[in-house]
Amino acid sequence: MTHISFATAKEIAHQHGACTEALDTLQPMCSWPEFWQHPSAPQWAYWYANRVLRGRWPEAESHIRQAPRWAYYYAYAILCGRWPEAEPYILQSPEYAYCYARHVIQGRWLEAEPTILQDPRWAYWYAYHVICGLREGTV
Repeated sequence: MTHISFATAKEIAHQHGACTEALDTLQPMCSWPEFWQHPSAPQWAYWYANRVLRGRWPEAESHIRQAPRWAYYYAYAILCGRWPEAEPYILQSPEYAYCYARHVIQGRWLEAEPTILQDPRWAYWYAYHVICGLREGTV
């Protein structure tokens, strides 16, 4: 994507059906640096890459990868594969580490297992879907 002004990006987001609440929040912002400071910036950037660009947005990747949820979605829906630069961030969330292992890696992610095991719900689903029900003591 060629670099566009922040005002142009806001208009394009509006044209592509961005939610009113997000557009209202963006309205007083005037610059990319101001945008990236907002807590919802990774979500909005993922949405823009997915819905507007329909592909990678390299300029936004350093921001998207810092949010485990949006890093997972970006790897899954935009990159259609592993995103090594985002993995340290995805590892911070048992839920999205599980999702990444199941849907992106499509197999065990040994580095993530200690994180996933911190949450019984995601540990169960990881064992069930990813490890395929290995018996206790074999993990």
